[in-house]
Amino acid sequence: MKFFYLTVLVILVLLNLVPDGSCRGFKPPAGRGVGPSGKPMDHFQDKNSRKAAEDAARNAGKGNKPIHHSPHKPGQRPHFHPADKNGEKLNKGQHYSYPKGRG
Repeated sequence: MKFFYLTVLVILVLLNLVPDGSCRGFKPPAGRGVGPSGKPMDHFQDKNSRKAAEDAARNAGKGNKPIHHSPHKPGQRPHFHPADKNGEKLNKGQHYSYPKGRG
């Protein structure tokens, strides 16, 4: 009888697995999805300078000129978005933010 229950348990576990080994019931968090490590991708990446943020967005956009946005809300930082070859913001792109200047 123990063998029967063990067999049923193994079958149930195997039915809930997909070929890549993840569970069917797992859903990635809303927004940016899951990165290569299996962890959620960060929506915002803070950089130490405007140049570092711009370079990171350019690299994410495969060398295309990034799009600059000033803060949308209080408490938000200015940031760059990666863009495609037509200058359109990438939908799955991240925000590469930098500290506000002291002007």
